[in-house]
Amino acid sequence: MKGKNPNNNPKTLRKIFQLLQPVKALLIIALICTAFSSGFQLATIKMAQYFIDDVLPSIEQQVEQIEISEEQIVSLKESCPVVADLKDEEVALVVKLLQAENTSIAIKIQDLKNRDPFFNNLEDEDISELIKTVDDYEPSTIQNKIDKTLSGYFQSIDVRSFIFIVMILFVSYGVTHGIGMFLSVLLGQKVVLNLRMTIFNHLQELSSNFYEDQQTGGIMSWLTNDINVFRMFSSNQLNSFVQNSVLVLGALIGLFFISWQLALVSFCIVPLLGVVIHYAGSRMRKATRRVQEKLSDISSVLHEVISAIQIVKSFGMESHEVGRFKNENVQTYKAEMKKAWISALLQPAIQMVVAIGIMVILLIGINQLSNGILQTGQLIVFVTFLHIVSDKGKRLGQTYANLNELFAAGDRIFEFLDVKSDIVEIENPVELADVKGDVTFRNLSFSYDNSDLVLKNINIAVPSGKVIALVGPSGAGKSSMGKLLPRFYDPTGGQVLVDGVDIKTASIKSLRAQLGIVPQETILFSTTIRENIAYGRLDASMEDIIEAAKAANAHEFITKLPDGYDTLVGERGSKLSGGQAQRVSIARAILKNPRILILDEATSSLDAQSEELVQQALEKLMAGRTTFIIAHRLTTIKNADEIIVLSQGEIAQRGTHEELMGVDGIYRNLYQMQSVGANGDIDNRSSHSDKPDYSREDDS
Repeated sequence: MKGKNPNNNPKTLRKIFQLLQPVKALLIIALICTAFSSGFQLATIKMAQYFIDDVLPSIEQQVEQIEISEEQIVSLKESCPVVADLKDEEVALVVKLLQAENTSIAIKIQDLKNRDPFFNNLEDEDISELIKTVDDYEPSTIQNKIDKTLSGYFQSIDVRSFIFIVMILFVSYGVTHGIGMFLSVLLGQKVVLNLRMTIFNHLQELSSNFYEDQQTGGIMSWLTNDINVFRMFSSNQLNSFVQNSVLVLGALIGLFFISWQLALVSFCIVPLLGVVIHYAGSRMRKATRRVQEKLSDISSVLHEVISAIQIVKSFGMESHEVGRFKNENVQTYKAEMKKAWISALLQPAIQMVVAIGIMVILLIGINQLSNGILQTGQLIVFVTFLHIVSDKGKRLGQTYANLNELFAAGDRIFEFLDVKSDIVEIENPVELADVKGDVTFRNLSFSYDNSDLVLKNINIAVPSGKVIALVGPSGAGKSSMGKLLPRFYDPTGGQVLVDGVDIKTASIKSLRAQLGIVPQETILFSTTIRENIAYGRLDASMEDIIEAAKAANAHEFITKLPDGYDTLVGERGSKLSGGQAQRVSIARAILKNPRILILDEATSSLDAQSEELVQQALEKLMAGRTTFIIAHRLTTIKNADEIIVLSQGEIAQRGTHEELMGVDGIYRNLYQMQSVGANGDIDNRSSHSDKPDYSREDDS
C-alpha cells in the first residue's frame, strides 16, 4: 500500500460521505443541534447590544418620566404650598433637582440653595418638607411606570420579558450544545464501529496473495491509527467545524447589519485567510500521510519482533532490533514534528491576518462612533463579533488541517478497501454437497507472480478415499498444490476438479466445507481448548468434542490440565507443547468431518515421542477420506496409495513406496539420505521445546 501519491484523491471525500450514509439521520440531528446552539450564542450577544443601546436608555427615560409625571406634580402642589404657585415645568425641574441629590438632609439643603435661587427664598423647614414629600411619593400604577419598551422590533417586549428571553437563550444554548456534543460522540463511535467491521470483513474476503504482500503491523495500523483519526474527527472536530462555521458566518452577517462599511473590511480578510488555510492544509495532508505510514511501520516492526522474540534472543540480536526500532521511531518522530511545525505556523499566520484586519476595523469604528454613526452598544457587539471571527476562524483553520488528516487516513483506508481479491466467485456457483472425494489436477500450471511457473502441466487423478503423498526437494511445488485445492490461489492454467466439478465454478464456502487442513505450524486461537476444537463446528455438543479429542489422542492430556477443556491455550497455543497443540488441531479437523484432507508436513516439527501420538491420530483422521500428505519425512508416507515426486514444478516420479525404491531416482536418493541421518541420530527434524506451564507426561 506504500508508494501511492499522497496528493488529494478526489474520490476520498465522496467515499467519506458514503461512509456516513448509515448514520446520516444522526449526523443531521447532531449538526442541527450544534448549529442552533451557535445561533443561540449569537442571539445572546446581539441582545447585549439592545440592552446597552435601547434597554438602558429606555429605563433612564422611564425613571425620569416617573419622577416628573403629571400625577406627581399635582400631588406635590397639593401637599406643599411653597410650590403651589409654580408652573408644572418649574415643579418638574424642582423634583429633578431634589432627586439628583443623594446625601444627608442638611448637606442636600445647602447644595440646593447653592445650585438654584429658588431654594434660597425658602426656609430650611420648607425645603426639608419638600424633600420628604418627593421621597415618600408612590405612583398609583407602579407596574405601568416601571415597565418600559424597547426600540425597533423589540417595542412590544417589556423588561421582564427581556430578562426571560435572555434566560431562555442561555438555557437553549446549554441544552442544544450538550445534545450536539453527545450526538457527535455517538456519531463518531458508530462511524468507527461500522468502519472497523467494513475493514475486518474486507480482510476476510482477500486472497492469500494479499497477506503475503502485507506486514501484519501495517494491517493492524488501519484498524487502530487510521480509524482513530475518523473517530476524533466525527466525535469532536466535525461538531466543532459546524459550530465555528455558524458562529463565524453569523458574526459576519451581524457585522454587516451593524455597519456595512466595517463589514466589507471584515469580508476582505476572509479570502486571505482562505488562501493561508488552504496552503497549510495541503501541506498538512502530505505530512499526515507520512505520519500514518511511519506509525504503520512501527507497528510492523513491533509485531515482527514480539512474534519472533525467541529467535531474536537466541541469536543475540536484541541490540540490532533496538537499533531497527529506534530508526523507525526517529523517522516517526521527524514526521510528527514536521506535521506539528506546519500546524504551528498556521496559527500565527492566521493571527497576523486577523490582527491587521481588526486594527483597520477599530480605527474606522472609533471614527464612526465619534461622528454618531455608531452607538456604544453597536461598537461593543461589533468588536465581540470580530473576536468571534478571529477566534473561531483560527479554530476553523485548525479544523481544516485536521480535515486533511482525515483525508490522509481516508486515502490509506480506501486504497485498502479498493483492493480486490484474486479469488472471485462466479454468479450462481455450484454448491458442493455429499461429496465423494474424487480429486483431479488436469494440465495444472501455477505461478505466484505470473512469470516463473512453480507448477508445470501437472496431471493427477485421485479416487475417493485414496492417500496421495507429495514429496520432493524444497521449492519443488508441494505446498503450492496444497494451496490450490482450497482455492487459496487459482491456477495459472489448467483445472482442479472435485467430483468432476471445476472448483472455480463451485461455491468457495461449500468447497472449503469439504476440506480439512492440518498445517505444519499449528495455529490455535487464544481461547479454550473446547472452543478451539469446535472452531469448525460451533454448534457441536460437548460429547462430540470429547469424541473428537479421543480420536486425536488428546483427551487424556486435556483432562490433566488445570481447567480441562476450559483451559486457555494462550496466544497461538503457546501454553501447550508442540505435540499437544497439533493433536488439538487434529481433533478440530476430525470434528469437522471433511471428505478431503490436506496434511502439510503435520509432524515435521515434532520430536519422536510426540510424532508417534500425532501419527496415530492422523491415521484415525485419514480413515475413509481422500488425503494429500505433503511430507519431508519419507518414513511417514510408506503406506500411501501413491507417492508423487515433484522436482522443479514437474512430476518426476510416481508410484508406491516399493515401486519407487526399486528404481534409481530422486525418491530413493532422498529416502536413503534421510535413513543415514536417522541412523546417525541426525534426523533433520526440528524439536519443539516443552512449555513450563503444563507437564508432557502423556507424550512419553
